[in-house]
Amino acid sequence: MECNCNKITHRDEQELKSLINRLNRIEGQVRGVKAMLEEERYCVDILTQISAIQSALNSFNKELLGNHIKSCVVESVKNGDETVIDELCETMKKLITAAMTFIFAFTCLFSISAFASDEQIQPRASLYFDNYS
Repeated sequence: MECNCNKITHRDEQELKSLINRLNRIEGQVRGVKAMLEEERYCVDILTQISAIQSALNSFNKELLGNHIKSCVVESVKNGDETVIDELCETMKKLITAAMTFIFAFTCLFSISAFASDEQIQPRASLYFDNYS
């Protein structure tokens, strides 16, 4: 796949402000999770906050992707560059694959936990999550 390192996107002030505000909130949430770890807070409380962070990242992705389609993709197609469509499809596949892999891993872990002891779950859990850390 071709590197798009030299491509840039000029954003209007409102879009830039919205995206940066979302990232600032996400950054604050991540710092909060770090503090929770340092305070030895309960795992489920931390996982709940992680879920909120993932939701916030998904919202960021949706906004950025929507803006990208409305501006970059449309403009490129108007200028005769249809390679941007393939790039968009690949990007969307990555976003969908990442989300589905996460859902699959949790489904497997919950299924395993219903039938196994903690000693049996730990090695299996690491198979699912070691690649995503």
